[in-house]
Amino acid sequence: MSPASTAQFAAQTYVFDPRPAYPLQLAAKRYFVPGSPNSNSHSNRSDADAPTLVFAHGTGYHKELWEPVMDDLAALVDGQDTAEGKARVVVGDMWAVDCPNHGDSAALNAAVLEYGYEQTFGWEEYARVLHLLMNGHGRLRQTGGVDQRGANFENTSPFVGRRVIGVGHSMGSVGLALSLTYAPSPTNSFAPHPAHPLKSLILVEPMIMQPAFALGEATRLIAGAERRRDAWPSRTQAREALGRSLGKQGWEGRCVRSYLEYGLKPVEGGDAEEDGPVTLKCSKIQEAACYRDPLGPIRLYASFGALVDALPVHVMYGAVDDYLPAAVKTDIVEHQAGGVHNFASFARVPGGGHLVPYQSPTALAEKIFDALRVQARVREGGGVTGRSKL
Repeated sequence: MSPASTAQFAAQTYVFDPRPAYPLQLAAKRYFVPGSPNSNSHSNRSDADAPTLVFAHGTGYHKELWEPVMDDLAALVDGQDTAEGKARVVVGDMWAVDCPNHGDSAALNAAVLEYGYEQTFGWEEYARVLHLLMNGHGRLRQTGGVDQRGANFENTSPFVGRRVIGVGHSMGSVGLALSLTYAPSPTNSFAPHPAHPLKSLILVEPMIMQPAFALGEATRLIAGAERRRDAWPSRTQAREALGRSLGKQGWEGRCVRSYLEYGLKPVEGGDAEEDGPVTLKCSKIQEAACYRDPLGPIRLYASFGALVDALPVHVMYGAVDDYLPAAVKTDIVEHQAGGVHNFASFARVPGGGHLVPYQSPTALAEKIFDALRVQARVREGGGVTGRSKL
């Protein structure tokens, strides 16, 4: 993460393996402050209620793109003003998880993805494996990063017994929300089972919409993914080309650097240490496969009100109505949720549109901090906000 991070995070990489219960593995990264009493692995936690945050990304991106938001959020937590009765925000570990066909997960699953996943990759695959991860149904093995006693989680889970808040962008929002629909959650309700660690959702530009809009946009997105350039003769040329492209899209500098550092890999047989040919970690075949899922953006549409009624849901849209038109957002807020008052909180984030986590990470971190403060205040008071118990 950024060396300027106030919290001075350490990072560890993990592989989550739920096989044979589920065929696809996950690459995950844990961010924590060594020695913090709020850490998942600390043996003498002074604040076991400090929430663990789990971040899920959108189609075509990867887990490390959340790092600028995490850095800025950590700075806000460290520098917060708790005077005049303001609730104190505490945060435990933060985890970011690659979708099974994205980022480092794609390399883990390369052979399996060739069989049945190249034509269509359902968004519910992300949901299923997030559910398994958060409920401890698999082996979580450390593969890199700093060592810390008790942090291997081979025989335990860093999520079970903790209060987990999911933070999702675009497809990642849908994946986190749908993770609640699998056992041990009740099959006839979005309400989380008492043992399910996911207690609240922060949805950033959630891809939830009517079928008429979703199906029309899918054709355009598939065509764009299939035309996308995904290979370059050298890493230097890739950095130059992608840097210009992302800059034109208004990406903040830290996010551009993250994409260039973590979004590329050597072509098969290449050397990561040399300036040789590179390709995208998320291939255009797999990106297009996600867009071909006819149910991904619409699966939550009819039941979104039930989700909002069952647990605290914070919704954040970019201030710019670009990919998601204003009419789509109004439909979700006013009709499907029954009004903004039914959310735990609602915000428009300045400085960005659908890609606001990459265009305006500092402003988004501020809104996420505000959402966490809402929850902290209500929990301290033992009350409720909107229809959602905190």
